[in-house]
Amino acid sequence: MNAEQMLIWKYLDGECTEAERKALEARYFTDALFKQEWERCKALHEELQRQEPEQPSMRFQTNLLERVFQNLPARPVQELLPKSAVRWLAGLGSAAVALLGWAAVFVSPAANSNSQLDRVVDSAVTKFLNLVPYSTLLTLLLVTATLLVLYLADKGLTRLRRAKY
Repeated sequence: MNAEQMLIWKYLDGECTEAERKALEARYFTDALFKQEWERCKALHEELQRQEPEQPSMRFQTNLLERVFQNLPARPVQELLPKSAVRWLAGLGSAAVALLGWAAVFVSPAANSNSQLDRVVDSAVTKFLNLVPYSTLLTLLLVTATLLVLYLADKGLTRLRRAKY
């Protein structure tokens, strides 16, 4: 679209300045090619004004997402992270929960401490335990222990089944 057509559309949409409007009207009466272009744009503008704007269907978003996900390759969750990374994360998480459980049970802020390390640990544990209730720590400890038992049972049953067949 050239500058001339842009100016015509600007006029038809009512966005022209007074000077632009006068220049376009003067050119309309003096230039036959400009007059043809004007009439063509005006007819198109009127037709577009009569048209109802198209509304997307109620399921537009759902349909679009279904098509997008159909074209994406499905990957199992296990492929998103390497097995070694999952093992490291599980090990670090288990160690952290075990350490917190140990600290909650055996390191009492009220214990009589003689060494500087005991006082630092007591202070850190006290600050942490003031933020997190004991029930939360014990729940995490129980959940971790349960998951560990289930994991070991699964591994043991898998080996037993392979040995039988």
